[in-house]
Amino acid sequence: MRVGAARLALRSLIGEPTAKAKRTWGGPRRGAGRPRKADKDRTFVAHRVRAAHETRFPTHVTVHARPGIPDLRTDRVQAMLREILEAQRDNPRYSDRFQVVHYSLRADHLHLVVEASDNRAMRSGVSGVIIAFARRLNMMLHGRPSGKVWVDRYHSRELRTPGDVRRALAHVVRNDTPPLARAPRTWLLAAHARDYAA
Repeated sequence: MRVGAARLALRSLIGEPTAKAKRTWGGPRRGAGRPRKADKDRTFVAHRVRAAHETRFPTHVTVHARPGIPDLRTDRVQAMLREILEAQRDNPRYSDRFQVVHYSLRADHLHLVVEASDNRAMRSGVSGVIIAFARRLNMMLHGRPSGKVWVDRYHSRELRTPGDVRRALAHVVRNDTPPLARAPRTWLLAAHARDYAA
């Protein structure tokens, strides 16, 4: 009885329990989550782990410039890219692991046909080219090495058949971008080297 009396006394002090208030936080609601980016700021190459690269297959790499970057096909930019590729070609770090066999600059993107010994060599080699290009282009345009040039991470596709190689080379190789005087190591590229000699 004493317990019951104490409970009644306590209830008289604090009042009757009210109805549970409606929760106004958490749960699904309109407008929740990270704001959606504008189309111009969105990335279009999925940020997934890249598949393991097989040494015997050449790879077609494409990277796109941000809107607002001037036309990349000028003689000055072409010469700058050629210097970067030749410096990388002569770097002992890449001698047996990575090489750019063909390349082409378009108005707003860069094509590379490359050979690499493994994923690490591919990542290091391609990143070395596109980072050096971005820094040099920023120096040329703005007088400073920093600033975003590429709209997204690079896209890569292994060329696994002779047909893949023919289509990629027909798309990439142009008369104004001759090979870099490095013999292809993969048989798929070597088989077509004569057709696309400088």
